[in-house]
Amino acid sequence: MDVPYGGNSLDTTFSITYATDINVAVGLNLASQYLGIKLSTALMNFTEGINSLSFRIVYDSSVIIGSEVTKGSVIFSLTGIDSTIFYLS
Repeated sequence: MDVPYGGNSLDTTFSITYATDINVAVGLNLASQYLGIKLSTALMNFTEGINSLSFRIVYDSSVIIGSEVTKGSVIFSLTGIDSTIFYLS
C-alpha cells in the first residue's frame, strides 16, 4: 500500500463473516523500525458484534527530509480467546 509523503495510507480493513463470541484480536507490528512510519493502532480487537475494523499507516511529518522509507512490511498475528477458530488470509 502506498503512503503519500506527508500523509497517511488509505484505511486497510479486516472483516470477519461471523462475529466472534468472546474476542479475537489482530496484532499489527512493523517488521522493522522505519524512520517516520507508524501504525494507527497496534491491535484490532474484534469483540461480540464487531465484524470489521481498520488501520492505516501513518507518516510522521517531523522526519528529516531525505530519510524517506521506500519499502516496508507489516506483520500480523492473531490472539484472543477465539483465535484458534480464525485465520488470516
